Amino acid sequence: MESGNMAIEDPNLHLGNPRDSFHFGWTVARLREMGALTVLDIGCWNGWLDMLLAKAGFGVHGLEPVASLVLAARECAKSLGFPDYRVFQGKFNEVPLADKSYDAVACYEVLEHMPFPEVEIAVGRMAQIARKGALVSLPMQEARDNPEHLWTPSEAAINYLFGGRKGFAMEVREHAGTSIPPNYMIRFED
Repeated sequence: MESGNMAIEDPNLHLGNPRDSFHFGWTVARLREMGALTVLDIGCWNGWLDMLLAKAGFGVHGLEPVASLVLAARECAKSLGFPDYRVFQGKFNEVPLADKSYDAVACYEVLEHMPFPEVEIAVGRMAQIARKGALVSLPMQEARDNPEHLWTPSEAAINYLFGGRKGFAMEVREHAGTSIPPNYMIRFED
């Protein structure tokens, strides 16, 4: 699919990636468990997960700081016939979002790109925005192995950030047979 000069990526292509496919399936299962119908995807990239969630019947909005990715997400939603999809441009702390405006927040592969003190604030903000809970994915990867990462997710850091939150649960997902780092999959309710 093309729109002007921008190629619109088929969201289904991500289902061929073991991590992305797992993220989609895990997200749908967790959203259904919590009875969530509306989701804010923080760091939505080009909206691929949002479009798959919309196809699965969820009301989804995205948040993305990169202008070209915001445009790509909007174009993809338009081409797939999701007129209610909105994507906000900006960093998490810059966008005015109403308290308890979504059933759930999804934040995948984002927090490791923020300075650790800002992460604590972001986790609190997720709790303010989501009525039923938040879903977070962090790579099990040393910051020194990825120059874009500002801190290293670890069980100790995750327990510090999320351990005191109602409904906190964490699991590790490995992507066997790939070079993709394992992920910490985190959820909490408040």
